[in-house]
Amino acid sequence: MSDDDDRSSGEIEPPQFINLEPPRWYGRSIWTVTLFSLAFIFIMSFLSAWWIYGRPALFGVAFGVVVLLAASGDRLMRASTVTWLIALAALALLLRLACVMLIPYLPCADFKVYHDAGAVMAQTWTLGVRAAAGNSSYRCFLPPGQIFSMGVVYSLFGPHVLAAQILNIIYSTLTVVGIWYLGRKMFGERIGRISAVLAAMLPSTIFGCMLLGAEVPEAFWLVLAMCFYVTAVERDHLLVPALLCGICLGVGSLIRPTYLLLPVPIGLHMLLSWGRARRAILSAVIMSAGLAAVVAPWTYRNYLATGGFIVISSNAGGVLYSANNDKAQGAYTQEAWECVFDNSPDDLALMRIGRERAFSWIKANPGRFTRLALQKFVLFWHTDKEIAWWAVYQTHEEHPRLGIPVKWRMRAQAGSTGYYVVMILAGALGVWRLRRQLRTNRSWMVIPIMCMYFTVVHMVFESQGKYHYMLVPFLCILAALVVGKRKKIGHI
Repeated sequence: MSDDDDRSSGEIEPPQFINLEPPRWYGRSIWTVTLFSLAFIFIMSFLSAWWIYGRPALFGVAFGVVVLLAASGDRLMRASTVTWLIALAALALLLRLACVMLIPYLPCADFKVYHDAGAVMAQTWTLGVRAAAGNSSYRCFLPPGQIFSMGVVYSLFGPHVLAAQILNIIYSTLTVVGIWYLGRKMFGERIGRISAVLAAMLPSTIFGCMLLGAEVPEAFWLVLAMCFYVTAVERDHLLVPALLCGICLGVGSLIRPTYLLLPVPIGLHMLLSWGRARRAILSAVIMSAGLAAVVAPWTYRNYLATGGFIVISSNAGGVLYSANNDKAQGAYTQEAWECVFDNSPDDLALMRIGRERAFSWIKANPGRFTRLALQKFVLFWHTDKEIAWWAVYQTHEEHPRLGIPVKWRMRAQAGSTGYYVVMILAGALGVWRLRRQLRTNRSWMVIPIMCMYFTVVHMVFESQGKYHYMLVPFLCILAALVVGKRKKIGHI
């Protein structure tokens, strides 16, 4: 079908906002990048799923297809909004609760560090982490957001892993509801409902509730920020919602510092797509001010604690060096971290030494740095197994008494990756299928903008599949487009 003959439309029924059409070149560019990126990621993820897991991955693929078809059934569209939302929240909550209650888990590695820091926070209301290597103790090593919330929960219910997991379940359930809201605002009620069911059944978000790290809460705050953005900033160019969006991103930054510069690509997107340069710049400034208002008190606290400038956490230097050194493969490099810890008596030294060694290595090895960046891209997108790996595999390696057989641990990872393959393929097909409408409606374009931003960040810093955790629920919105009802529209 030629581009000029593409007259069909899926059921994308956003409310009648003010003009949401971006400049033609911009709409086509974002659509093209999105389509080819999804197609490339699908090829990577399919090959990885088959290479790593073989036929067990097909169960995840089949499950994803069944969920996609079931979610698009007319019966699910007949219920009233209130009834449907109650059923959606119950489904998301019960699945996550069953996972947490039925699968044995003990925190290990980074998640053990978070648990211990949360227990200390509950007792002393201070943030202190002892280095895994060396004898140093750091006051700013970890971002404070998740640890503080765990401290509150542990102070109320005791330092029990289950208490933190219940908090995760609440965050994750609300995230699913947020995906419904975003899908509805972007593309109408039908797509909103389908995308929410896909997100509710997403294995990585279910297994993620078992873990005590940043993944589940960071996803919630990003989705909440985008609810403000899509509803009132993108639509009506309102400034108060821009401030609220920035505040949510600020809270997210205290959980995952990579959120810190997110207003920059969003602001650039507004500048290029709105056609109202002054309003776009003002909205971006206010969004940044909201973020800064949340982060600045913690930065000041870090100055009082260390005597130097650390915006959020001092581990950034080590993360950068871990990803850029002679032994780096794109993810965590133990030798690099040990080197930084052994030579860093305090937070400021930790930041400075990691940053200096990383920059020196990059300057001396530009070709190797470029190849590593490509490896990191692959690590970031090629599977969705890592949350399941941490939840049901790694913990059993450290605690064999938990007793889940290796076969089932591998199937959990295979199923999660297979479902992810279906979401990526459906997203690519949906973006192609509705190409004419998507090119001329910017309401959805913040999704690829965020994906590009986080991809670039993790092509420089450490990269793992778990770092795309907060993006996959957004991709469920694009995946839902493949089963939106089609109808003819007139010539424009």
